[in-house]
Amino acid sequence: MNIKIGKASFKDSSLNNFPITVNGNAQISTTQSKYGGAAGYFDGNGDYLAASSNEAFNFGTGDFTLEAWIKLVAASNDGFFVSSGANGGLFFGVRNQFGYSRSVGFGRVQQAWDYTSPNSSLTIGTWNHVALTRSGSQVRIFVDGNQVGTTQINSNAYNLGLGELQIGGQVVPGYPDYLINGYIDDLRVTKGVALYTSNFTPPISELT
Repeated sequence: MNIKIGKASFKDSSLNNFPITVNGNAQISTTQSKYGGAAGYFDGNGDYLAASSNEAFNFGTGDFTLEAWIKLVAASNDGFFVSSGANGGLFFGVRNQFGYSRSVGFGRVQQAWDYTSPNSSLTIGTWNHVALTRSGSQVRIFVDGNQVGTTQINSNAYNLGLGELQIGGQVVPGYPDYLINGYIDDLRVTKGVALYTSNFTPPISELT
């Protein structure tokens, strides 16, 4: 999956062409973007995108890469860049509670943060490239191409599409919402490949 944000629509530009559903007031901004002249804007109040559950989002214990450009407007609560929409599924996001300040981490919905990098504070009002990869049992978090925190040895089975795949937050009935206040551009989900296993130069153009 590769979410392209045009000036009129949200679209999965991968060969899968998964339909994208807009929830709340999630909208396209043409005043802010990293590439292409448009980005998704999420105001932190009920806004997220969704794609129906699909086996393409179920990583199991295999390799994967999640990445996106993020520009936070504010960050007072935990918020997820991309998440499954049911208990136990994978999430990748930013943590602001329990002593953390805009720190990047990942975990399982309504269960636990499996790891939060202690030195990965995102900058409000600045575009940051974030990536989460697993190669074998080695899980890494990158911010702007630099690995943050330590390599985690983790063989958990992860499913990003449990319930549904959600972008811009996590909304599960009966539980608190974890929504971001900011912009997302060029989000890509790659199953079966860890695209980054060491420090790298963030993409300088739209992803393919």
